[in-house]
Order: sequence, then structure tokens, then C-alpha cells
Amino acid sequence: MSNPWPPRITIDPLVIPETQAVPYNDPQTPPPTSPDQQPPAEPGMIPLTVAEIERLFNAVTTRTPSRERTAHWSAWRRRHQARARWFHQRTRLTAAYIQLI
Repeated sequence: MSNPWPPRITIDPLVIPETQAVPYNDPQTPPPTSPDQQPPAEPGMIPLTVAEIERLFNAVTTRTPSRERTAHWSAWRRRHQARARWFHQRTRLTAAYIQLI
């Protein structure tokens, strides 16, 4: 007897409608330009990664505490990663300035 869990989901490529190409707009703030620059109030979000798409898909197709909580956690994590990236770039910029002196 086969186990029906987890359910196997297949996507028929003939059913998926063709989409028009949409220009990509980077939602992130530009990197820092000086070592003493203050961080932006809103750093934006990093683009969706394959792992994040998988998490969101699993949240929609399986039982989770709540879909709203999952979406909130995803947005928080992506915002946090964008902020961490900005600070990392500023730190590297500081190191580059120190090497020039």
C-alpha cells in the first residue's frame, strides 16, 4: 500500500499561460558611497531566492501555523538580509578607504 503523504504535485506546462516579459526593478537601496554614511531608513528587500520560493510554496500547500505569519516572516527575513548586505558593503568600503590612506 502506498503512502499518500506527502502529495505529489505536478504542473502541466501546457496549462501555464505564457507571460509577457516584465522589466526587473531592483527593490534594494543603492550601496553606500562613503564609510560614514548612515543606513537607510528602509533598506528594501532582496529578490526572492529559489529557497524562499520553495518555503512560500510549501507554506501555501501544507499545514502551517498561519499563512499570514509565514508571509510576515518571509518579508522580515528578506528585509533583514537587505540591511545586512548594506552594512557589509559599508564595512568593505571602510576597509577600502583605510587601505588607500
